[in-house]
Amino acid sequence: MNTLREFVDGVKWQMEQLDPTEKKVKVRSKADSVGDIYETVRLSMESNFKSRRPITDFYEFYWAHNMRGNTFGTASTWLKHVVFKWPGQIPPHLRHLWWKVWTIFIIAGLTALAISFFFQTTPLVKTVIAISSGALVSFIMGLMGSFVKSSFLNSLGDVARYFTPDPDNIGERSNIRQQGIAFLKKLHDISNITKPDRIIVVAHSLGSAVAYDFIRLLWAEYGPVYKSLPKEKQEALDRVNVFAQAPDTITGNYEAFADAQHDCWQECNAMGNPWLITDFITLGAAVNSLDYFMVSKVPSTN
Repeated sequence: MNTLREFVDGVKWQMEQLDPTEKKVKVRSKADSVGDIYETVRLSMESNFKSRRPITDFYEFYWAHNMRGNTFGTASTWLKHVVFKWPGQIPPHLRHLWWKVWTIFIIAGLTALAISFFFQTTPLVKTVIAISSGALVSFIMGLMGSFVKSSFLNSLGDVARYFTPDPDNIGERSNIRQQGIAFLKKLHDISNITKPDRIIVVAHSLGSAVAYDFIRLLWAEYGPVYKSLPKEKQEALDRVNVFAQAPDTITGNYEAFADAQHDCWQECNAMGNPWLITDFITLGAAVNSLDYFMVSKVPSTN
């Protein structure tokens, strides 16, 4: 709940800067009837009649407990995809890592060969040299292991596991997606006074890719659902299609694009489509770094 509370505090502060009447609005903790774990609560922000803002409820979907216990073994698939390929077959951002790893291996190997070649003495001395060389290589590998654990396993291990469809990761990936889709379905199915008029999904870091999967998979189920066919031309859908056919025109026309999307959503609702997600906001999106992790699916440049 720490992240959610800080997020709500930040949203409320920004709203107060734009509208001083928001300073009198209170945020209360209430029971969370959507989440499957009892560690979370719903933060409910009172309505503001002066600005005509309705009650705003904030929920947290917590999923990190599905990705515990990262080890070198769980990330080894990703590392093998990076290290045991030609530099031209991996994303440009990862080539510096490839060169560093192989430089260390080559230096360690050449050092051991040089010691064995230049110091051809008695068996006892050879044994001492061999042990010393082995200790040096072990020391170097230990440093590499500590570096990998601190900079990769502890901070990026979850990302590598989620983006790598290895048999050891399938269970975690499926659990997270099933729980997330069930969470969004419960929000859509609320039928009491807390029923939302619309849902805004906000996601941070790896959660941005995870939330995108939820929305993508849920839309495949909700998208085709209509109670009636359109009797008139769908003007909002046509406006969205104009932007879709020329994505470059969105730049500089974000407000018009957002208005077209919102109107298109209202058109869908008018025909009986139950979809409530109107906005998807990402912060520090891991999607921007996909080429770091999806190294087994690099498209050909030919």
